[in-house]
Amino acid sequence: MKVAWEEFETRAKEVLEPYRGKFKSVTGPKRSGAIASVFASHYLGLVWFPYGREIPSILKPSLIIDTAIMSGRSLRRCKKMVGEDCEMVALFKEPPVVSFFYERK
Repeated sequence: MKVAWEEFETRAKEVLEPYRGKFKSVTGPKRSGAIASVFASHYLGLVWFPYGREIPSILKPSLIIDTAIMSGRSLRRCKKMVGEDCEMVALFKEPPVVSFFYERK
């Protein structure tokens, strides 16, 4: 399934809206998490941290977001780095395999 920008944006807003006002920062696992977390940062007005950067306790709780989830391994790995004061969310579930507007054909 190919996801265009418009579908990504619509889905992200739907998923993120219930989290408004609950977090102080956002991050995401590696490349796909960077896309989703930067979007979430702008949409929710949160401080964005690149994957692997330590998030100061003053900027927690944190939201961890990824574009797609299959096993949840990437999100769990990111949570282990961030700590317990966070929540994980994904925009799409796989299968079916999802490809995004920012990926090469």
